[in-house]
Amino acid sequence: MAALSDPKLPEIVELSQLDVSEFDDLFGEEIAVWDEKFYWDFRPSADLLRRFLLVHSLVGYALRVGRSVVGYTYCVCEGRKGLIGDLYVKEEFSGAENEALLLGSAVQGLMRTSGIKRIESQLMLLRNRTGQLPYSRFLSRYDRLFMSIDRKVIADLMPLSTDSGTTFQPWAERYQEETAHLVSAAYRGHVDSEINDQYRTIPGARHFLTNIIRYPG
Repeated sequence: MAALSDPKLPEIVELSQLDVSEFDDLFGEEIAVWDEKFYWDFRPSADLLRRFLLVHSLVGYALRVGRSVVGYTYCVCEGRKGLIGDLYVKEEFSGAENEALLLGSAVQGLMRTSGIKRIESQLMLLRNRTGQLPYSRFLSRYDRLFMSIDRKVIADLMPLSTDSGTTFQPWAERYQEETAHLVSAAYRGHVDSEINDQYRTIPGARHFLTNIIRYPG
């Protein structure tokens, strides 16, 4: 009687080695999770990732079990800083070991990249919230709590008067420099300035504004 073969172990593969069609099921599940947890339409972001995967220009790693891609993460370098843009593992394979394997590969890859002195990430869909993260002795971790309110409650709130002289203006390029100073001052000493160092300086805030205005999503 032949013994059953062991299930295939997960392996790390560079994104550039894979075909974009291999991510269809994975992105489909992630889109549904973003919608369920955060009421956020992740489809435009997934389409953008597909375009980069199509031309093999997305830097990062995939977690593959057998012939199926079950997780991925990608990285972006901005000067001396490396950003882990996203990390998602299918729920079926989302154990702490698999998430740590994928995250550790991304961190290790950025640590080997010349000139990188700092690594940042906001891992919205990381399920391992209690276990030890890779290279934990080098990192600072900040957990974020998200709250929601029923929109029917909002509709019943009493509107406030704007007679104080406050007005709302459409965004214009001429506001960018003043807003960069405002962002830097508003986040001084705030925990978000520990997570994203662009908030700490006026040039960093200026770069942050450019990114969210010109390259939303």
